[in-house]
Amino acid sequence: MRASAGTAAVMGLNNIEQICPPTTAYLLTEGICKRNCGFCGNNDRLARITWPRYNKGALLEKIQAAPFQRICLQTVESQDSVAEVAKVLPNLISTGKPVCLSSQFGEEYLAQGLDRWVIPLDVVVPSLYAKIKGGSFENNLARIKSLAKKYPGRIGTHVIAGLGESEEELLRFLAELYSLGLSVGLFAFTPVPHTPLMTWPKPALDSYRRVQIGNYLLWKDSNLLSELVFIKGRLVDAPLAKLESKAFETWGCPGCNRPFYNESPKGPIYNYPRTLSEAEFVKAIEESKLLNSRSR
Repeated sequence: MRASAGTAAVMGLNNIEQICPPTTAYLLTEGICKRNCGFCGNNDRLARITWPRYNKGALLEKIQAAPFQRICLQTVESQDSVAEVAKVLPNLISTGKPVCLSSQFGEEYLAQGLDRWVIPLDVVVPSLYAKIKGGSFENNLARIKSLAKKYPGRIGTHVIAGLGESEEELLRFLAELYSLGLSVGLFAFTPVPHTPLMTWPKPALDSYRRVQIGNYLLWKDSNLLSELVFIKGRLVDAPLAKLESKAFETWGCPGCNRPFYNESPKGPIYNYPRTLSEAEFVKAIEESKLLNSRSR
């Protein structure tokens, strides 16, 4: 089984020094994914994160005592992965820590104590979805919507900003997801070497800050979409009085901080893996370059 290098360090399986350790244990199944998503290193690398192999028994033994708030088991799409999840997931659930499964399969585990099942969409525009991930955006979204109604509060998805969509397209989509009670993990696109999108640029920091602001407001209340103002797809006005510094932290399941998943510790920081200082909060708002932002 694979674990992120930072996860392994918390468990004492390597000697990596960390300025901000992960608060979630990030694990990844073995196998070669049958998909060929344009942004993914096919389990050798996801965003900036490497996934060394470790003895499965050692991981399961140490994860119980480690100070993780949550366990996240991510999967590749293969039959081997299905079999591995069947063997490992019950052991992870038995730790008593909340467990999230990020996978295209997994409904049966909700009855066994799985805290959350995340089905990544990643791409928010149907035409871009077909090019970058393949398959039907509409069918996958319909499935997620159906599951959200069946299992309130236990279904989530992932969204990647910076894959060619406008800020307005992304935020209107997020409003729809939140109105359905879905949880959302928000990522900034990060180019991975030797992938089809390795030369695609990261989103501009100011654009991502605007997305984070809109995302937080819509998470608080999806009806706040009516208070967001767009010009040619760009967010230009938002009710910043309703904003908190949490908007600029890593966004996903409770207890998930994904340290430096999208950025180097040297900066610029896209998703803060910790609470911001007041000065950092002010700076993040300034970095958004909102044209007509209302005073907070």
